[in-house]
Formats: sequence, structure tokens, C-alpha cells
Amino acid sequence: LDVGCGDGAIGVVLRHRFPLASIYGVEVNASRASEAQRRYNGIIRESWTDDGITSHYADFIISNPPFKLALPFLRLALQRVRPGGHVAFLLISQWDQETVHDDERGRFLDSLRKPDGSEGYGKLRLKGRVDFRGDGRTDRVSHEWLVIGPGFEGQFVRVPRSPVATHEQLGLFGKGTTS
Repeated sequence: LDVGCGDGAIGVVLRHRFPLASIYGVEVNASRASEAQRRYNGIIRESWTDDGITSHYADFIISNPPFKLALPFLRLALQRVRPGGHVAFLLISQWDQETVHDDERGRFLDSLRKPDGSEGYGKLRLKGRVDFRGDGRTDRVSHEWLVIGPGFEGQFVRVPRSPVATHEQLGLFGKGTTS
């Protein structure tokens, strides 16, 4: 499930890696949703409550959300991901560190902590700014993937400048499909 899929750039990568997967996208902008549908033959919905999205849990939920929507999207993703599944959000670098313990984001991150005190999420930090579109232009800020799910607790991996991490770098997916 690609939440806020825009024109489908992430879905194209997912479709290439998982050709047999059921890929859903959620995009409220009708023209961008239409472009996403054209690009990767996913099933595009306008909201998370559309039929087909609430009727089952996703194995993997991914998003590159607007900054102000990251926290509500993360909360909803954790409610919708299948037990044992993964949530991966592309956020500005150190999104998790720009908090104070009494703010909403800090409380959310504290709620992910494991009983041993370790962080209940991992990060894949993209080294430097990345060209996400392949047009030679980099984004203005550094980003990292915040990954919540089994096996990522407390892991912090630096990913080379390439915008596409390898399967081995991610260590996230086994064989099979995602929905």
C-alpha cells in the first residue's frame, strides 16, 4: 500500500521488484492518481477507507508523506499493517530526533520503544541529497527511511547516494509478494 502515491514513482519501483504483488495506491488528487494508475497498473483509491483497502491488511505500507501529515499517516499505517508486516516512510533526516519528549511526535516514538529500551524502529539514511526523479536534480534536504517492523528495531543503516537501495541493503523483504 503506497499512501499518498502521487504520480506513482514509488509504485513503479515496487512493481518492478514485485511483479506479482497486489499494489494499492492512495492519492486524493485525481489527476495524479490517474497518472499513477497509468504508470504501474496498481489499484488507486482516493482514501484509506475505500473498499479493498480496509477489507484486508497490507503486508507493507510505504509513504513519502507531506511533513505535516507524517505522524497521522504513521499512526494509521500501524493500524492497517498486517501483524509482522512493515511500515516504511521517507522522511526528512532526523525526523525522529527533532522532538522534545512532551510533544506529540516524541510520545509517538516513545510508544514504539521495546521493553529493553531499544528504539522500535530502524532508519535507512540516504547519504546526502538524492535525485529521486532521475533528472539530475537533487532534493533540497537529506532524507531517510523510517522503517517499523520486525528486524528493524534500533537498526541505523547509511545507504549510498543512489536513490535505490539494494535488496541486501534493505534486508526487508523475503521471497513472495506484498499487498
